[in-house]
Amino acid sequence: MRTKSLSHYIQSYFLSYLIAQRGYGRNTIASYRDTFKLLFIFLEENKLSVSKASIESVDKTCVEEFIHWLESRRKNAISTRNVRLAHLKSFWGYVLTTTPEWADHCSQIIHIPFKKTEKRPPAYLTEAETKQLLSMPDSNTRSGIRHMAVHCFMIRDAGFRNSLP
Repeated sequence: MRTKSLSHYIQSYFLSYLIAQRGYGRNTIASYRDTFKLLFIFLEENKLSVSKASIESVDKTCVEEFIHWLESRRKNAISTRNVRLAHLKSFWGYVLTTTPEWADHCSQIIHIPFKKTEKRPPAYLTEAETKQLLSMPDSNTRSGIRHMAVHCFMIRDAGFRNSLP
């Protein structure tokens, strides 16, 4: 049996799955596209022609080297690396559902673990900073009142109900 090219599966993934089945928006599609553009750059740097690449040429080792390359050479944060890995896992999940004979190959990639990231609490404005922010718009103009209203909603939604005047 002749294996279809990697580009065949990628095209099918974008057109049949991400757009037609999942209905993802333009920004989400662009994020997935960027992952594959980076993968193509990585493959070309490693002397693997994207136009000639097959499913078996992008294996678990290749994907692990790619995500390491994102961190080390491109200086991507761990969170960005994890997003790129999530995109690839989704792609290989799609390949698994369309081509079950590649189940072992796909599952090896799907089971690559995400890296843990340091969880930092969100930064908050101090009470003085909140008051300063609310005093900035000119309450004598329509746009100033609108800006003040937006600031109040932002602060309220962020949990600063006690800071409101």
